[in-house]
Formats: sequence, structure tokens, C-alpha cells
Amino acid sequence: MDVKKILYATNLSKPTFRVFDGLSGLKSLGLQEIILLSNNATLDLFETWKKRLGDLGINASIKIDPGNLSTSVLNTIRGNNISLVILHLNKKEDRTIFGGSALGNIIKTTNIPVLVVDKDEKGLNFSSKGMFERVLLPADWSPEYEKALQYILDLKELISELELVNVIFEKLSLRDVKQITEDMINARKMCLKLGVSTEYHMYAGEVSEEILRAAHEYESTMIIIGSMRRQKFKDIFSGRPAYRVIEKSPIPVLLVP
Repeated sequence: MDVKKILYATNLSKPTFRVFDGLSGLKSLGLQEIILLSNNATLDLFETWKKRLGDLGINASIKIDPGNLSTSVLNTIRGNNISLVILHLNKKEDRTIFGGSALGNIIKTTNIPVLVVDKDEKGLNFSSKGMFERVLLPADWSPEYEKALQYILDLKELISELELVNVIFEKLSLRDVKQITEDMINARKMCLKLGVSTEYHMYAGEVSEEILRAAHEYESTMIIIGSMRRQKFKDIFSGRPAYRVIEKSPIPVLLVP
């Protein structure tokens, strides 16, 4: 996988460089350039970051736009061949992804993977291996799950541990449970064969809550979730599990379309 160009966008006045510390491994996958976009941070801060990224062999350009963040992000995506969008936000202020928030507008509009990082650095609990060190993937065998799994396998050299988590949210027959278990075992075997250290787990309850519980219990550094392309407003407004996880997760969440 080539991740050649990243768009980093923030509405924070004093973001830290910690996010880029967690993504340094992407340099080995072809990362060449990062566009730094803000409607609130200072030019001096981004100039410092630009120099630090240059020292890592990554080109950086700066865009300060005091206007609407989601509009600026979508305008920057056009014509720039962006591989990944990073949204570094204060989710308490941009609290709901319903309606017209920056996060909601970007998610429902773009077809590019979006990594959402909260302001609180307590959620950035990775070691020197980076943000992809311990990944949690909700497993439901949907086409969206398959795309997210493939994305993870393309990043396998950055991943130390993959946790596959299936959440049972309705009453199932014994036959259904056996089938899920067999599917989990087969998925684990496939990942192991491809060189990714993998474990599987089964939880029961409300899907988003159990995903967050699992991420906490296994000390995940990132949650990766597959999503449908071109999300409709009604899908975001209905609060589907993926969006509730994004809204509530203290750790970074990567949404793969």
C-alpha cells in the first residue's frame, strides 16, 4: 500500500506533534508529503512542525484557513490525491457527528480513509512502534469489514497485535454461535499465515459499548472500522455503531470506506 500524501486537519489552537510520532512508520510505506491544515493553530507552530517533518524526510506544506474546517478539508482533498485524512479535534466541542459538525460533514462526504484523533493525549498510548501497534477490528463479515481487514493487512509491517472482536447483539442459536466461532478461528488463521499476530474475542451487548470495552481491555492503540461509501445523512443521524465508536472513543479511530 502507498500512503504518499496525508492531509492533517485540526481545529485546535495548540495541537501537539504526538500524532505524527504515532504515524512515523508510514514513511516505510511511501509517505512523502503532509498537508498541515488549520482554522485555529498558529503559523509559527506549523512552521516548527514542517521543519521536524523535513528532518524525518517528509515534505510538508501549510494551509491556514480561518473558515469552516470541513469545507477547507473537502476543498483541499480535491485535486491533491490525498491517501489519508487525519482529523485532530476536540470531540467535546465537536461533540455530535449528527447534523453540521466538521467531523460529520467530512465523514459523510469523502471516500478517503479518515483517522479521527481526539484532543486528549491520554488516548495516544502507543510506544515507539506507533499508532498501529495494537489494532482492534470489529468483525462482522460484512463487505465493509472485509475492506477494513484488507487495509490492515496492507499495513501489517506496522502492526504488532491485531484483535478481532465480534459483538453478539441479539439472541442466537447454538448453530449460529458455532458458525461465528468458526469464522473467527478461520480469520485468525488467515492473518497469522500472512504474518500478523492475531487473537479473536466474542462479546455480547450493545455493539459500540462492547467495542470500546474491548479496546480498553486489550489496550488497543487504534480501532479500525469499515464504512459504506458516501454515507447518507440518515445513516449518520441514526447513530450507527461505527459513528458512536468514533464519537466516544478516547483512542484514535480509523474509518475505512
